[in-house]
Amino acid sequence: DLTPEEFPDQTPHLRLLLVARDVKAFNTAHKAARKANPKFRLDLTGLNLTGTDLKRADLAGANLKEADLTRSNLAGANLREALLEGAILVRTTLASATLAGANLTGADLTGVNLADADLAWIDLTGAKLAGAILSWSNLAGANLAGAKLAGADFTGANLAGADFTGAKLAGADFAGAKLNKWTKGLTAWQLGGITK
Repeated sequence: DLTPEEFPDQTPHLRLLLVARDVKAFNTAHKAARKANPKFRLDLTGLNLTGTDLKRADLAGANLKEADLTRSNLAGANLREALLEGAILVRTTLASATLAGANLTGADLTGVNLADADLAWIDLTGAKLAGAILSWSNLAGANLAGAKLAGADFTGANLAGADFTGAKLAGADFAGAKLNKWTKGLTAWQLGGITK
C-alpha cells in the first residue's frame, strides 16, 4: 500500500476538469484525492476561471490565491476553509455557497452575490465588497476589519460576533440584521433598523 505522501499529485488533472467545466467529475476526483491524502490541498493559485459555471463545485480547502473568478457562478459551492487572498470575484455569484473559515483577505468581491451564504468565521480583512449582496447570510464571527462595504446589503444577515472595525460602510443596508454584544465596529447611526 502507498502512503498518502506517495500518491501522485492530482492537481494538473483537477485543474483540467475545472477549466473544462466538468463539475461532477471534478467533485468526484477532488473527493478521492482528499480521501487518499488527507493533507492534500488543491493548488489553483492564479488560475483564470472568468465566467465559468462552477455551480455546486467542491473547492473545500483549495488554494485559490490571486485566482480570477470574475462573473463566475459558484452558487451552492463548497469553499469551506479555502484560501482566496487577493482573488478577484467581481460580480461572482456565490449565493447559498459555503465559505465558512475561508480566507479572502484583500480579495475583490465588488458586486458579488453572497445571499444566504455561510460565511461564519470568514476573514474578509481589507476586502472590497462595494455593492455586495450579503442578505440573509451567516457572518457569525466574520472578520470584516478594514473592508470596503459601501452600498453592501446586509438585510437579515447574522452579524453575531462579526468585526467591522475600520470598515467603510457608507450606504450599507443593515435592515433586519442580527447582532449580539460581541459585534464590533458599528456606530449607533449604522445600527438603525438592526435587531438585537
